[in-house]
Amino acid sequence: MTFKIHSIATICTVLLTTATAIHAQETSSPEVANPSIATESAKIDPQTIDKFTQAHSALLSIRQEFSQKLNSVTNQQEAETIQIQAQEKMIEAVEETGLSIEQYGEVVAMLQNNPELSERIFGNSRPVK
Repeated sequence: MTFKIHSIATICTVLLTTATAIHAQETSSPEVANPSIATESAKIDPQTIDKFTQAHSALLSIRQEFSQKLNSVTNQQEAETIQIQAQEKMIEAVEETGLSIEQYGEVVAMLQNNPELSERIFGNSRPVK
């Protein structure tokens, strides 16, 4: 059970930081860090992009919801319970779109290394800092 919780925690940490990492990119990124990822990104089909944007939107909502809950807790055990619930809900949200966690992660990697793809998916939107 500890392994399962640790695996879920690792996956969800990646999911939680995805939104920030994707949006925090500078639009004037000088070069693509991994050219093979950039080449692969040109091959992303529109359905995968649609599924990714649905999952991403759901993750942002879940992150906001559970961040508010975490701000109101007073003990560590309650905080851990809320974090586990958030992680489970995030995994479920991604999988409900038809993407696996691995596929979602692959798109994230492509977005982080390809500003043009990120621009195509998210436009000029940037988070408030």
